Amino acid sequence: MTVDKKRTLVNQSRAEYEKTQATYFKLTDPEVRQVMMMFEIAKADKIGKWEDRWAAHPLPDMSEPAKAVCYLTDLRREPPDYDVSHTALLYLRATMRAVDNFFQQVRRSINLLERPILTASKNRRTWYGYSPYNPAMVEKLLDIYRTLHNFVEVGKDGSTPAMRLVLKAAAVPVEDILYFNKHL
Repeated sequence: MTVDKKRTLVNQSRAEYEKTQATYFKLTDPEVRQVMMMFEIAKADKIGKWEDRWAAHPLPDMSEPAKAVCYLTDLRREPPDYDVSHTALLYLRATMRAVDNFFQQVRRSINLLERPILTASKNRRTWYGYSPYNPAMVEKLLDIYRTLHNFVEVGKDGSTPAMRLVLKAAAVPVEDILYFNKHL
């Protein structure tokens, strides 16, 4: 999507928010958002073979301008797993930002996965200067990156993803991985 199309969608949703806020003037900002999401859930489209119900996010942003959310783990129990208001709160928190950020980190860290470069030639040809000749190499590099990311690299909070999930008590020294230390 172009920036102008994204901006148009965001502005339309903002106008809709202001209209809803005027209608429900006694509600707080989070409550208005929740009401808007509940309306979207009620009119969710059934899509695909399993008729998954996809609801449009009422307040998209520039990074996710056409966001839609689906509750895939709904087992359609009686009574339902969650009431509509709680489901709306969960839908409002849905985002792909963490996944997009991780993919961007992978592309920046591994040259072979960097996006191609457009040349300045008349035909705007694409140059795949770092592309691997053997796709098996990509799999190996991703395994190495994933291991370093999850067990070695410490985040701002002083822990690795494995530590946050209580899989490890401390960051693993890279030497233990390289020399295949049996205490891993």
